Amino acid sequence: DSRLDLHGLDREEAYRRLCRHLTRATQRDERLVLVITGKGGSRLPQDAPLPAAFRRRADFAPEGGVLRRLLPLWLEGPELAPLVQACEAAAQHDGGTGAFYVLLRRTRGHQRM
Repeated sequence: DSRLDLHGLDREEAYRRLCRHLTRATQRDERLVLVITGKGGSRLPQDAPLPAAFRRRADFAPEGGVLRRLLPLWLEGPELAPLVQACEAAAQHDGGTGAFYVLLRRTRGHQRM
């Protein structure tokens, strides 16, 4: 239903935007949010002249970036857990290991027909 790109943000700003986006998405009765965290560059800084799309696999940390590792923890935390039903890695065409599908809970009393 919507997309949130956190790629390149520091962890504090990423968390604030995630909370704001998921809260608003829930209010709009959205069910699925694509959250892009990025893959986490290990050898090249974010502002490197070579765009991430043209980097080699070896340029990325095998365990992923900070946001990629933190997202599942944030979604399980007290602020977001009531909004989130499930989270899983996105399909390759939606960002693969650098993105997640976040399934939101339906609001009480709301049923689509």
